[in-house]
Amino acid sequence: MRNLQGWSAAALRLRLCLHPVRGKTLAQRVSHAVSSYAPVGYCAGVSSHGAQPQFVWGGEAVVGERAVQRDTVFRVASVSKMLGAAAVLHLARAGRLDLDGDVGEILGFPIRPAITPRQLLTHTAALCDGAYNLAAEAGDFPPLDVLLEKSRCAYPPGTRFAYSNLGAGVAGMLVEAVAGVTFDEYIRGAFFRPLGVDASFHPQHIERKEQLANCYRVPGRTLSYDAQKIAAQPLDEAPDPLRHYYIPAGKLMISAPALVEVLGGLVRRFPEMYARQDHIGSVRCDARRGLGMALAGDVFRRGMTFVGHQGQAYGAVCEAWANPQDSTVAVFLSNGSALKTTGALQRIGQDAIAALFSWAYEGEKQ
Repeated sequence: MRNLQGWSAAALRLRLCLHPVRGKTLAQRVSHAVSSYAPVGYCAGVSSHGAQPQFVWGGEAVVGERAVQRDTVFRVASVSKMLGAAAVLHLARAGRLDLDGDVGEILGFPIRPAITPRQLLTHTAALCDGAYNLAAEAGDFPPLDVLLEKSRCAYPPGTRFAYSNLGAGVAGMLVEAVAGVTFDEYIRGAFFRPLGVDASFHPQHIERKEQLANCYRVPGRTLSYDAQKIAAQPLDEAPDPLRHYYIPAGKLMISAPALVEVLGGLVRRFPEMYARQDHIGSVRCDARRGLGMALAGDVFRRGMTFVGHQGQAYGAVCEAWANPQDSTVAVFLSNGSALKTTGALQRIGQDAIAALFSWAYEGEKQ
């Protein structure tokens, strides 16, 4: 998700006040918030104050074939980046990785000027996505050492914020290089299996493949991501930090209930993820972010700051946000909708999360 600092908080608050949602059930609030964006399918959930999480859903997971259910598995795009950051911090806590060390030394090839894991997690590593995007469009990814040479920005690392999918991919490859297993295997072992969560960066590893949702572009409901087709393809299971960098930035497949549980756990276990990084090394470069999480103040609810991430890809919009003060978590997963932006956020995601938090904090029960 892009930086939040360009938002107009006053404009956002005004838009949210226009929604007449008081007294409505959770389902009514979410439906009211998202209906004008013509979502193909969605599942939204909220967990607050230790109460049982509540979920609402609607629309189609596979157009013409299958409706969305509570446990439908969505591709959540850049929401994925929070898991990559958590994995890097997991290794750092174990003493296996230095957040301010040399990324090139970890990966086994020189990177000059040097960049650090902290810079990758705060999007201040001076990496541009132009060459990465071209490789993704062609479906032909060069080795990471070659791609990095084509992806350096004109300014020094640690001096500016520039959101980078490549940077998130490099962070994931630190995990693969240090742990000696694939990025997905490390994430599943560290974060998913202990919770009994059926989630993966590869649809091939999802146990309940009948629950996979496709992605669609609106208008037209044009198929843009066929999860079932990809799930039937062979998968490279050997660790390869020079080739797997296209996986961590946005390929996570997970259900709304699973994401509520996982995000709640991350907020409790890794407070450094949402500790605002006012300085990157010795240089003041406030990206208004933590390590792998964005900070959103006065956006979803007046006077409150939430931490999390937005994901947008293939027409889908997904959101996962939490209040670290009381562990309230709200997620909204969709597989296609009309795209309209408000600053850094898609409106459907902003409005859906605002509806979920308003329900949680106003104490209205379904």
